[in-house]
Amino acid sequence: MKKLAFIYLLIISPLVQGQITIDGFFEDWSLDASIVTYNDSNFDSNGTELEEISVTNDHNYLYIRVKLDTEVDLVDEDGLSSLRIFLDTDNDSNTGYPTSNIIGSEYGIDFINRQIYNDVNYPEFDMMSLYELGVIGMPTITSDEFEIMISRELLDDEVTILVEEHLSGDVIPNQGSTFTYEFHSNYLEHSDIDIAKAEDVDIRLLAYNLQHNLFDNEEAFARIINALDPDIISFSEVSEVSHSQMLGYFEDYIEYPTWYAMKNGDVMAVSKFPFSQGWNVTNKIGASLVNLPDDDYEMDFLTLYAHPPCCGNNAGRQFHFDSFINFILDIQEEGGVGQIALNTPFTFAGDMNLVGYNEQYHTIVDGVISDVEEFGLGGSPDWDGSSLSDAVCRITTHISAHTWRTNTFNPAVGEYPPGRLDFIFYSNSVMSLEKSFTLDTEELSNDILSLYGLEFYDTFNTSDHLPIVSDFILQQENLVDDVLGCTYDSASNYNASSTIDDGSCQFEDCNYEIAFNAGYEQGIIDGVDLDECPGDFNGDLSVTTQDLLEFLTLFGFQCE
Repeated sequence: MKKLAFIYLLIISPLVQGQITIDGFFEDWSLDASIVTYNDSNFDSNGTELEEISVTNDHNYLYIRVKLDTEVDLVDEDGLSSLRIFLDTDNDSNTGYPTSNIIGSEYGIDFINRQIYNDVNYPEFDMMSLYELGVIGMPTITSDEFEIMISRELLDDEVTILVEEHLSGDVIPNQGSTFTYEFHSNYLEHSDIDIAKAEDVDIRLLAYNLQHNLFDNEEAFARIINALDPDIISFSEVSEVSHSQMLGYFEDYIEYPTWYAMKNGDVMAVSKFPFSQGWNVTNKIGASLVNLPDDDYEMDFLTLYAHPPCCGNNAGRQFHFDSFINFILDIQEEGGVGQIALNTPFTFAGDMNLVGYNEQYHTIVDGVISDVEEFGLGGSPDWDGSSLSDAVCRITTHISAHTWRTNTFNPAVGEYPPGRLDFIFYSNSVMSLEKSFTLDTEELSNDILSLYGLEFYDTFNTSDHLPIVSDFILQQENLVDDVLGCTYDSASNYNASSTIDDGSCQFEDCNYEIAFNAGYEQGIIDGVDLDECPGDFNGDLSVTTQDLLEFLTLFGFQCE
């Protein structure tokens, strides 16, 4: 059997693995020197090419990163790709499904059909749900690379891996070779995220899809909301809950005394602070201006809350996200619809149903509008002309950032695996993200559950979506451009960050030459913008007879 020599380096490698987070972003893979990578030669198939796989592990999971030459959908048919991963857990080609002439696969993960072939007793086989091996792949939108986690519960200390693009027939490794991975212990464990809100946090935002059943699980929802203690909430799927019913529920069940609500379709904003304005951006997106107390905050806060259509409705989602960018750019302009104060912090949160084309994600973040004829050219949506930030919300005790999973006890074959459907986007130019997380009570210890008054099945019983939280610190003071202070570098109290001299400069030594030179140079700097046209005494940007007359009028005047 032909094996790759570099896999044995894992046994003696002194390097410690970083923390892989399954969130659809890949920077953490480049920071980990313990990762094993296998490159495939390009253009050896007639369709979508597999270019590279990378593999690593921790105590509980095997992690595989797959790179392709085409953007594809991992778990929905798109005619471009059907990705499969085969695991030979006993490294015996005579057992399991004969995936190739030298690999016998005990488990074959079929992403498009969302199922696992259990071939441990091949030729007999069983079909398994992706949940039975803890399979999670991200991103949930189209991409040319994916990161996938697989539980080690049914795996031994060594596994032979074959990745296949089923439609094109391309495989890694190529036929005749094997890629055997030996699990290692050179990894760091993730630190748990404390759900408590720090004292210096200005705004805690909660986004939560209620799955229409608030009044079926009133006490469980109350335990969750009270434990999280949000300031502003973006609710999705609340079509069956009226504005008054929501306020009545909060009055009866939630510990904070006074709440305000604003509803638009099946989305609703609820806040500890009153709303001063509201907009129906679309029938799936609402916007509310939160009137923050002037004694504590320099600005108000704009919260946008959304629940665009799900699943294969790419056009519908794109329409709503184009509308969002059109609205957020317009509201920032003088004379725009409901114009708000410059640099007002804002968030765009909710169940975004981002399960289709990745252009929808980039519309939100980068302002790239699809239908320019109806919505304009678009543009970067943050106040400083940059992209919005994505607050990735990892489960507090887990390495995955999924926000949706089926809440049934025995997920069926064909059920969608956990995915990231709920998001909190924010204007990073005017506020910073202190902490973000996803709450899954089934992942919490008994001590933590008891500490926060939660029960094990609270998030399972309430919704198929998990609540996500972001803590923000508003940074209005950072927007001041001018800094007063001493701008003369020869002074003892020179302040390099000062932009305007306030006359406070102190000189320890009476060195007139240095002081004169510094003052002369500073005068030149200060006068550059004030004297763009020397000799232009009347300010018409030209030197003419009129300027000469101005000079002659003053000629001979004695200045005291």
